[in-house]
Amino acid sequence: MHKYHIKITEYAEQDLEDIGNYVAFTLKNPASAICLIHDLKNKMNSLRQMPQKHALDEDSILATPGVRKCHHKNYKIYYIVSPPLDSVIILRVLHMHVDSKSKIYRTFGI
Repeated sequence: MHKYHIKITEYAEQDLEDIGNYVAFTLKNPASAICLIHDLKNKMNSLRQMPQKHALDEDSILATPGVRKCHHKNYKIYYIVSPPLDSVIILRVLHMHVDSKSKIYRTFGI
């Protein structure tokens, strides 16, 4: 079975750092923060195989460049599949209660 490479954008890296800091310091649960970040990274790594199994985003503006999303607990992982590069590019990792569309639009400069 073909496996894709995972590439994480700076936005997504910052999202992970922000999530970890929020859970560790604001919610005062560092052990949970470590587990959550570990689980999110595992979910991202699971996209190495069959990343197209997740649907395109329901927003037509985001679906046009091929933005897909998968879920882990209260978080959405936004990504695109780049077959010429054999890569899955993780765009953002956002909480479900965040205005994710505006953040993704900004990622694309929309």
